[in-house]
Amino acid sequence: MIIKDPGFLRYDPGLKDQVPKIDIPKKAEPVFIKEKLEQILAEDPDNPLKEKLSSAVSVEISEEGKKLSESVSNSTENYKEAGVTSQREPWESCSKEFIGYDRKDWLGNDSMLYAFRVEDPDGYADYIKLLDEAINSRIKKHDGVTEIFDWNEDSLKLLYKAYSRFSDFRDLKYQNDPQMNRNSVRRSTIDILEKTYSDSKHDLSINTHFTGEDLKPKNIFSGASLWRYSTKFNMLMSTDLLEKLTYGSDDDKRNILKVIDKSVNEMKDIEKAYSGNKEFLRFGVTLDDNGKVSYHANYKDCSNPYGIEANSADDLLKKLMSDN
Repeated sequence: MIIKDPGFLRYDPGLKDQVPKIDIPKKAEPVFIKEKLEQILAEDPDNPLKEKLSSAVSVEISEEGKKLSESVSNSTENYKEAGVTSQREPWESCSKEFIGYDRKDWLGNDSMLYAFRVEDPDGYADYIKLLDEAINSRIKKHDGVTEIFDWNEDSLKLLYKAYSRFSDFRDLKYQNDPQMNRNSVRRSTIDILEKTYSDSKHDLSINTHFTGEDLKPKNIFSGASLWRYSTKFNMLMSTDLLEKLTYGSDDDKRNILKVIDKSVNEMKDIEKAYSGNKEFLRFGVTLDDNGKVSYHANYKDCSNPYGIEANSADDLLKKLMSDN
């Protein structure tokens, strides 16, 4: 479930004033991540991303990729041979569009809820917790029967506290950025990594999670799920790791980017080595705060809604092929 901004609710201003405001500390401007990524790729003369990075901020799906998307069927008759990358499938363009719907408002700006999640993860965690408490306070279970009651004073107080946490962040953004330009360096980091490692055939998407967040929500296309956007290639990292990647030392940036570059390339190697006819086949990696990587794949009719998992790329490929 994608939680919508509850700001449309009418409420007593006096009640909101009872909720203390929380200041969100402003970070110092960091060294832009693109420079570090350029340095790492420069060390590998054979890395095909080397030339592409210079235009990473404007990479779009090529006309060839669009034609493939329109012409290729998602039929099991299209057997995937090893040694070649698969053609772009129609669902991949749908996944790309969903990212836009999820992250942008109707004006094309980054949505405030997406900005809240990425820029102030602790505040966002408080917001989600309060919102859940408000919703759950209306639900009563007895004798196997679940009843949902109307909003009362207690449940509304919780809802207003959640809204206040969100509105504090929103008001601070407006105050610091009167033109409502919602770009931030953290979101720029995600954007550049996604566009650098996407190409005309397949896309990479990155999702983040805050400490304690459920990494396997019931709806796999929501929250902190690795498969939230379900592009061909997917990555999940913590907001703490994103913070270190964006604002950390040069050594921190360099080490994290090396792990990202290696894991994404290994994902692409698995996709190229795979032979079979699985539908809606996607690959993913999760990065923990210590640099450990786990490898994942998911596909239509997989017995586990979160797919299969392995500690190495080779093991993941073996599991994928043994399940043909």
